[in-house]
Amino acid sequence: MIDNVKREIDILTQYMSEQIPDNELEELVRNTIDEVGASTVKDIGKVMKAILPKVKGRADGRKVNALVKQILES
Repeated sequence: MIDNVKREIDILTQYMSEQIPDNELEELVRNTIDEVGASTVKDIGKVMKAILPKVKGRADGRKVNALVKQILES
C-alpha cells in the first residue's frame, strides 16, 4: 500500500511545475509592488492582478497574497 502511494507521488511530481524558491518569489513580489506603485495594503488587488500571471503554476496564490500583504504592511 505505502509503496503504491510513493509510486503515485513520484509520477505526479514529474508532471508538477517547479515552485519558485522563496527568495526569488519575494524579489518578484517586491519588483511587482514597485511596478504598480503600490504603497499600502489597499493596493493588494493591483499587485495580485499583476503578479499572478507571472507566477501561474509556480507558486501558491495564498502564499503570494500573504507575502504581498506582509511586505505592504512593513
